[in-house]
Amino acid sequence: MMNKGAEKEDGAGEELKTETLIEEDWGNYRDDDVMQQHNAIQAEEAHKDPLSALAAEYQSGSPVIQEKIKILGETFAAIRRTRGDGNCFFRCFMFAYLEHILESQDKAEVDRIKANVEQCKKTLQNLGYADFTFEDFFAFCKASVEPMGEESDHVHITALSDALGVPVRVMYLDRSSCDTGGISVNHHDFIPSSSESLDATKNSSDSVKPVMTLLYRPGHYDILYPK
Repeated sequence: MMNKGAEKEDGAGEELKTETLIEEDWGNYRDDDVMQQHNAIQAEEAHKDPLSALAAEYQSGSPVIQEKIKILGETFAAIRRTRGDGNCFFRCFMFAYLEHILESQDKAEVDRIKANVEQCKKTLQNLGYADFTFEDFFAFCKASVEPMGEESDHVHITALSDALGVPVRVMYLDRSSCDTGGISVNHHDFIPSSSESLDATKNSSDSVKPVMTLLYRPGHYDILYPK
């Protein structure tokens, strides 16, 4: 039977071994390796492309898509592409939202969104949900929202827009056409149900305008920038 002293020695040995492995792992990285990784990450960072780059991508593609890109070009000047790993919607949403905050320097909106996030759970309680009923929401998020590579759809967009009070417009670039045979670009505005939403106008007669526009192609989202 192993005594306590031996157990302590074994435990200390395991800790030393782990620390040694960690040091060896870091020791394998040279400065040029770190810089190479940094440059690779920068290459992944999205930058704005003119909308003509999107047109070039479909130069030999569907005539319907080409015509829709021309229509988009009448309103939008640029596109910011995002990594197509199944998390593109959340990446687009947060990037476009934070970009909006940085450009507008709207401190009131920063305070609003912080309070909004803190209020989310209290809202469920105020609506009469018992704590144990939250499990259904958490189970859905754990299975369909949090995992990497899970594509977002109408439910996710509506939920996030409502929860944060941030209006979003999504333009749909696909091969669909109008019943009359004409071509137009369909879009949908996700307007928060909460009255305390971003850019809610003081005049109730004015509608709340989306602060970001996302481009949806089947299975993927990018960010569009107006002229």
